[in-house]
Amino acid sequence: MSSKETAHSPQEVIEKAKNKLLRDSHEKNFQVLYERLNTEQKQAVDTIEGPVMVVAGPGTGKTQVLAMRVASILKKTQARPSNILCLTFTDSASINMRERLSRLMGSEAYRVAIHTFHSFCTDIIQKYPEFFYKGATLRAADTVTKYGVIEKIIESLPYDADLRSYHPDQGYTYMYDVIQIISHIKKAGLTVAD
Repeated sequence: MSSKETAHSPQEVIEKAKNKLLRDSHEKNFQVLYERLNTEQKQAVDTIEGPVMVVAGPGTGKTQVLAMRVASILKKTQARPSNILCLTFTDSASINMRERLSRLMGSEAYRVAIHTFHSFCTDIIQKYPEFFYKGATLRAADTVTKYGVIEKIIESLPYDADLRSYHPDQGYTYMYDVIQIISHIKKAGLTVAD
């Protein structure tokens, strides 16, 4: 055996082969998806330096384009997955982004920071509370607290209000609906003015 050759255990050889197969599979998946993109989408994926804004309607491939851009940056540069931050508006978009990245990059996708704007800001406030006035002491309400607040609001409504409908075993009939509607309003980004 020459000085440049090294002995590898069978497990190491198998592991290297599996990793190569996974990389090849991810690369092939990337190429297939890349070929399906239109010219503007390819430009967004191929742009390595600086920000890119992708504006399009629902279901037009924005998340796919951004996931492919992240994969492209990691493939073409020295950047590490932990150097990338992806911000979304909703939890479902974060999950969707992670799944798409995983199909393009495998387990490395879990090293990319993917957050909603809200969770990213909360994370920053919790990591650096000394820079925030009282914001660091605030926490998102848990489910029990949310139900308690909504219940008090419903109880304060006039007795004949539809939302005060009450079932002896289940409590306020519209409690779940109210919480779901509030969640949808938040996801839509609506304000009091809207």
